[in-house]
Amino acid sequence: MDKPALGSDHSEVSHFRINPDHNIQMLRIGESQTPILIIDDYLQTVEDLIEYAARRTTFSPDKTTFYPGIRSALPKAYVVASLKPLMKGLYRLFDIPIGLSPTPIDNYFSLITLPPEELTPMQTLPHYDTPDPNLIAVVHYLSPNQHGGTGFYRHNRSRTERVTSKNEQAYLYEAQSFAKKGYPKAYCETSHPAYTCFYQVPFKQNRIVLYPGNLLHSALITTSKDTKADPKQGRLTSNMFIKFS
Repeated sequence: MDKPALGSDHSEVSHFRINPDHNIQMLRIGESQTPILIIDDYLQTVEDLIEYAARRTTFSPDKTTFYPGIRSALPKAYVVASLKPLMKGLYRLFDIPIGLSPTPIDNYFSLITLPPEELTPMQTLPHYDTPDPNLIAVVHYLSPNQHGGTGFYRHNRSRTERVTSKNEQAYLYEAQSFAKKGYPKAYCETSHPAYTCFYQVPFKQNRIVLYPGNLLHSALITTSKDTKADPKQGRLTSNMFIKFS
């Protein structure tokens, strides 16, 4: 994949420009050889984005998903500037049918805040966002502090790494059956009795990671460092999705 072109110089995106010296890694991971994209030093600066999150947004609990924390809407200029240069290359990397059109959806600043004892059983397991193979998840690590990254998992009994319309019901039966056994509530770690973490992407400021939303994954959370509600102290990320339809 060629490096993304610089974003527009229009005033609405002038604070969010792609760093021309960013570094791209394209990997295939797991038994499924699923493609993921990791780009380091993606924006020229993320400090303005952190200040925006700290001073110009109101975070609130996510009541529509299982996300264990609080979220706030991202500025549209940032979403456009960061995603638009990537679109062309995603078709080839993720084998997206050329006739589908991309739409950014569900774009939020995110902070994990829930104490482990308040997690639901399903929140202690790796998760997937959708069985749709044409939805790409995007996470941008924003905090300059040391935080947990992202792990990718295989369900041991079924060997499931990507959840599809064909295996979703069988996988959910397995996951829900395990969750009902009443294991101690804790954030998902790299070592798990029902899953194998086969790849990790460490947290690094200004690193952006893209992967299919149907790939089993989890944030790797250290409660003492990663569950703070302050955008300048907590595990601040931007989370976006690109739906091709």
